[in-house]
Amino acid sequence: MEEELLRQILAQLQEVKASQTKTEKNISLLQNNVSQIENNVSVLQLNVSHIENNVSVLQGNVSHIENDVNVLQGNVNHIGKDTKEIKHDLKFVWDDIKRLDNRLEAQERKLAR
Repeated sequence: MEEELLRQILAQLQEVKASQTKTEKNISLLQNNVSQIENNVSVLQLNVSHIENNVSVLQGNVSHIENDVNVLQGNVNHIGKDTKEIKHDLKFVWDDIKRLDNRLEAQERKLAR
């Protein structure tokens, strides 16, 4: 009977040892997974830092573009005013040309008589 009891205890100890070995392997796998996750987090943080830098550069570029667009809009407005003024002046030039043409025609008629 004592021998049977010793066998049962030995079997239970072997089960506990097998369970402990399995648990140790699982802990090791979990530690490896945690280490990989930490590495991934570090890589992600580095990527976020690069993205933030890129966003800052893009914001600077957008600011420059906005300034350039504002300058261009001012130039377009100025060109529009100049064009309007040229059209206005051109109307007077054509009026003068018409008056001169009318005078020349009148003189030609006088000379023709």
